[in-house]
Amino acid sequence: MKKFLIKFIILFALIDGILLYYVFAVYPQLSGDMGHMGQITFGTAYMDSLQNLYAADRLRVHNLQDIDSINISIVTIGDSFSHFKEYGYSQAIAELLNTDIIDISVSDDGPLQTFVQYANNNLFPPHTIVIVESVERSLLGRIQNIDLTDTSMPKIQAHTFVTADKNAPKKKPDYLTGTIKYIRRLLHFQRYNSIHLYNTNVNLFSHPQMSNQLYIYDSPWDGDGDFRYRESRIDNYSNIYNKLYDIHHLASEHNIHFIFLVATDKYDVYEPFIIANHETNPTLDSIPSEDWIVNSKPFLQDAAFSGVKDIYYINDTHWSPVGAKIVGEEIVNRLRELGFIQ
Repeated sequence: MKKFLIKFIILFALIDGILLYYVFAVYPQLSGDMGHMGQITFGTAYMDSLQNLYAADRLRVHNLQDIDSINISIVTIGDSFSHFKEYGYSQAIAELLNTDIIDISVSDDGPLQTFVQYANNNLFPPHTIVIVESVERSLLGRIQNIDLTDTSMPKIQAHTFVTADKNAPKKKPDYLTGTIKYIRRLLHFQRYNSIHLYNTNVNLFSHPQMSNQLYIYDSPWDGDGDFRYRESRIDNYSNIYNKLYDIHHLASEHNIHFIFLVATDKYDVYEPFIIANHETNPTLDSIPSEDWIVNSKPFLQDAAFSGVKDIYYINDTHWSPVGAKIVGEEIVNRLRELGFIQ
């Protein structure tokens, strides 16, 4: 009995020690969505340093509060890539053009279908510039499922901006679950790991310890991530992309200046820099080359090849303020080329 108690006390002390180590040493150093999902200690200084470089005098992107209050000439509709407050591409556009921008919350059907609902209900004043954004991994499904005849009235939904900072996520931490995930990662239980790590042939990030490490999110369990294209089973991407012309035509019928923005997946931009054997993502190979379609892959990849670091956060699936600024500048150039602005 005495030996059993000694073993029990040792086991309890070991478990308690690991939990305390996680609470005080590991958890405070988690940052970014992949830091929290993968229990990876990226630290907090990296994200802070990037965001401090892009501190805005004032936020120029505002939630739509009332369906009858679209009185600003530029509107964005998109997923999480469109909701980064002063660190997003919308803020970059607003600052370049010295204007304010309205950001519309998206229905469960996605940003393209939300745009159709607003257009068919004539909710955009004539000549409104509408930028509709979709992340690459959800792009094909959203185009395939579009219903151009949808006249249902969109609802103003509860909408919060994404904040990719050292304090995310905001919910109360579950230390026990986090400790278990952390132990699984240390023991290399890959079946539970949704974060993939690649080494790169150049330093893509300014992180002091991980500058040539590329972290990619993919979770088959949640049906989300940068490798979901493997499940698409699509023979002809062009047939799907032809629907974009139908959406553009709908916008023209309603006198809307339409821009479609593709937020390229992190893996697809950085794939050429991976050292080990790897596959390529064919999703954007057949996307039409039109001035009103802003495929962010080519110019973000060009920036990476020219040595620009931190286009995406090392610890997050989204582009950083660096990438967002590049995207915002490209959109402003397109707006000028199309004659939508002077």
